[in-house]
Order: sequence, then structure tokens, then C-alpha cells
Amino acid sequence: VGKQGIAEGRMEFMSVSDAGSWDDNYHSPAPPLLVDDELWIYSRGTTLPEEQPDPAISSYGLANLRRDGFVSRNAGDQPGTIETRPLTLENRNHRLLVNAEIGEGGSLKVALRHADGNVLDGYSLAECDAVAGDVLAAPVTWGDHDFMDLDSGTPLRLTFELKNAKFYSFWTEPVPEPGTITIVQHVGDNN
Repeated sequence: VGKQGIAEGRMEFMSVSDAGSWDDNYHSPAPPLLVDDELWIYSRGTTLPEEQPDPAISSYGLANLRRDGFVSRNAGDQPGTIETRPLTLENRNHRLLVNAEIGEGGSLKVALRHADGNVLDGYSLAECDAVAGDVLAAPVTWGDHDFMDLDSGTPLRLTFELKNAKFYSFWTEPVPEPGTITIVQHVGDNN
């Protein structure tokens, strides 16, 4: 990315630095690495014009970003909603997880709806336990429902209600069968 600018309608993600900095004219970020719950983005930069980069006088930097932190949907004091298109889960018993920064007095709630828009019994916004705080992988629960016990192949929509929150991402994970051992290791784990 050099000083030539950015495409119309797009926001700049990693801009070059101020004059006199190690990357004030050009930098070239590498693909991000997931390390624990952060994205690490290494970048080579130079003060030379983009057309004349010289690796011999380049510098290297590291940018850190929360997991999935490239973009967020934000809501202030007035709650706002986001609804997905119909989604289909391949297996029964999925847990829903969210990544969000939720401010003081804020919350994130989720309702599950049939593809036609009707709410599934037990999975309304009113029955959802509010998620709060700065969370990277918080499970969403509805009272005594800590996972989505749905028939495989059932299309559904998720309606997210946000208040004083930045919502980054959501995903589902199958709930392991009783007696199953799951081992997960990420880059950066010391085990």
C-alpha cells in the first residue's frame, strides 16, 4: 500500500505512517496469522517510493488486531438489530458463539427464527441471556438452553439485538458428544 490512495467507497485498513517514519511512503503487509485471540500482521515498510523499494533499506513492523476485528456493526444507546439470511446447520446440537465489545449498560441478544420469520419456542430475544463485556468467544444461551437443539438441515435466521456494542462476528460449533475429548491448539500456545 503506497501513497497513491484507496479505491472510492473503501476505508483504509493499514495506512502508511507520518513523514519521517519507517514506513512513510510504502508498506507491504503479509497475510494475517491467528495467534491466540489476536491477528498478527507483519509488514515491510520503506521511506522510498513504491516504484523503487529496496529490501536492503526496509524496516519490518507488527500490527495486532483482535480476532475478526477488521469490521464491526455498531449500536449506541438505542438498540439496533441485524438479521441473517436463512442458514442451515449440518448437525444437531450447535453452540452459538459471538465476538463483541459491549460497553457499559450495553448488551447483545439473539433470537432464532424459522426461515419464514417466526421465532422458535424458547429462543426469543426476551428469553436470551444478555451477553456483556469485551468477549472474543462468548456462548449465547437462552435460559436453560445452552445450545441450539435443532433438527439437522433446519433453515433458520438469527436476529441479533445490539445496544452500546460493537459486533464483530458469530459462528457455531457442534457440541461434543458426552465422553468425547477435543484437543485444540492455536499458534502461540505454549503447550
